[in-house]
Amino acid sequence: MRHALHPISPRQGARERARAPINGRAVGACACSERLTHRKSWLSTMPTLIKFAITHQEIVACHPVLAELRPHLPLHDFATTVERLSGSTGFKLAYLSDGDVKAVAGCRTAEWLHSGKYMEIEDLVTASAARSKGYGAQLFHWLVAEARREECRQLRLVSGVQRADAHRFYERLGMVYEAKYFSLNLR
Repeated sequence: MRHALHPISPRQGARERARAPINGRAVGACACSERLTHRKSWLSTMPTLIKFAITHQEIVACHPVLAELRPHLPLHDFATTVERLSGSTGFKLAYLSDGDVKAVAGCRTAEWLHSGKYMEIEDLVTASAARSKGYGAQLFHWLVAEARREECRQLRLVSGVQRADAHRFYERLGMVYEAKYFSLNLR
């Protein structure tokens, strides 16, 4: 069953918008919410920056972290590929920096006939040395707020079937498993 996003006042801050329900379920609501709340309390005092990578230099700075998830993308092709995808499909890289890039997400906004406008996260990765510190969750919540700002009905995420630890993380963030993704290799 699909639910529209609950209306959020433009006066509410990004943190409040990120906590509002998606698909009728509170983002971040889970059995481990006490642990997440503790992480949020100390993370809120950290000097972090979250934004979309716009410049060539910002895109290149995201490569070491994204290469942990996508090792087949060499640095010399990375920025050119991201810039080409940005122009042709609206692909964007969002990153969280706390001194250096700690987490990266690749996403795009699109629309389907059956469900309307949505944001899809194709890549979400935290640097291996920075995992379990809340950076991935913080970037995820920022993307939720961006999807709401863009008036998306839903936030989706594509993840390989072998990534069981990542799937548990997404479920703790309030995401639900709702579809199967099929592919056919042509080359």
